[in-house]
Amino acid sequence: MKILKQYLKRQLFLLISLLISFLLITIIPIYLYRLNIEIIFYPLFIIFVIFSFYFTRDFFKFKKEIEMLENFYKYNGIDISKIKNNDPVYKKYEKIILKLQQKNLDLIKNKKIELNLMSDYYTMWVHQIKTPISALSFLIENVEDYNKRQKLEIELLKIEQYVDMVLNYLRIDSENNDLVAEKVNVDETIKKVVKKYKNIFIYKKISLDYNIKQLNLISDKKWLEFILEQLISNALKYTQNKGIIKIYNTEKTLIIEDNGIGISKDNIPLIFEKGYTGFNGRKERKSSGLGLYLTKKVTDKLNYELEIFSEVNKGTKIIIKFPKNNIIE
Repeated sequence: MKILKQYLKRQLFLLISLLISFLLITIIPIYLYRLNIEIIFYPLFIIFVIFSFYFTRDFFKFKKEIEMLENFYKYNGIDISKIKNNDPVYKKYEKIILKLQQKNLDLIKNKKIELNLMSDYYTMWVHQIKTPISALSFLIENVEDYNKRQKLEIELLKIEQYVDMVLNYLRIDSENNDLVAEKVNVDETIKKVVKKYKNIFIYKKISLDYNIKQLNLISDKKWLEFILEQLISNALKYTQNKGIIKIYNTEKTLIIEDNGIGISKDNIPLIFEKGYTGFNGRKERKSSGLGLYLTKKVTDKLNYELEIFSEVNKGTKIIIKFPKNNIIE
């Protein structure tokens, strides 16, 4: 119906002209020459049939062209030259579209080359930076002062986290980044992450209320671990000394809760945006604005739901909801 309206609108002038012509051809001979209406009716009927055939054929041709152009607009995968139309103006438009299409393909190709070069460079940088990180780790182990060693280990952990974040930032949208589905024990995965951040727990004297019941998932272990690292790291970052972090679960959810500085209601809808640090991030000068952005992208990729409830100076609760079909009973 929509296409029919478009067609009638396009042919409106021609249809009005034909209608006026029919009226004139009918009225003038009858009133001026007193001709019998039957004499006029037969040629008019033949003309009407011819034009009906023309408009029917032209409408279906128009409909086909519109549908092909709509598909081209949606998917950009149809050769526009397949639309058969010998109208000179249409042919000019066709040339312009094909030229723009080719230019667009060239831009996409060049952009992919640039992105691949950038990805290769940063991947190489990440692997190269791990050598001095390993050397620093070895040197820190030989520091005799426990407090000093602990502080150095915490700062080294932050460097490693930021390096890993760069690598994951490059991987997340990579065409070769396929998810690896496997059985994942959530309890073991969380304990691994907590162990990684044990020095920060100890240094800031943050208590851990840990109550994880048996929960197994079909998931990508690497990306689930990344999500947990970001969320636990954030909880540690914004929980003050001698605070508390709770990690517990239900049958379908995992909850990470802290009594830290919290997030204002105005900031909550924005925290997953790329580069957004909010008031707390700017105040503390500790946030890159990438952690939660990547976390949201990964949770979407894994088909998890992420909910955040927070109140300033009271703390933050983060709930990860797992799809039912990912849970192993």
